[in-house]
Amino acid sequence: AVAFEAVRQDGDALRWAGAVIKADKDVALAAVRKEGRTLEFVAEALQADREVVLAAVDQAQARAQATFRSTLALIARAGATGTVLSASATLRAHLRQGLL
Repeated sequence: AVAFEAVRQDGDALRWAGAVIKADKDVALAAVRKEGRTLEFVAEALQADREVVLAAVDQAQARAQATFRSTLALIARAGATGTVLSASATLRAHLRQGLL
């Protein structure tokens, strides 16, 4: 219960867990749902488990999308002040056109 709660709050906590904890599917799912890259710390058998891998991919994708949106917003704000390179104008145009 303690290990589960620890990885639910911080997926990276799995890094320091023992082999039995790393082999627990519920713990592994909690870890990768919090931080997808922690897939490398789950037991080898679970690294091939479809549900665990998909949870890790979903979390990593959501994080990447959020980062991308934040970056575009930052570029857009900088572009409004005239301090951005022309590449940002292209990014904004693609965003408006739904290409990104």
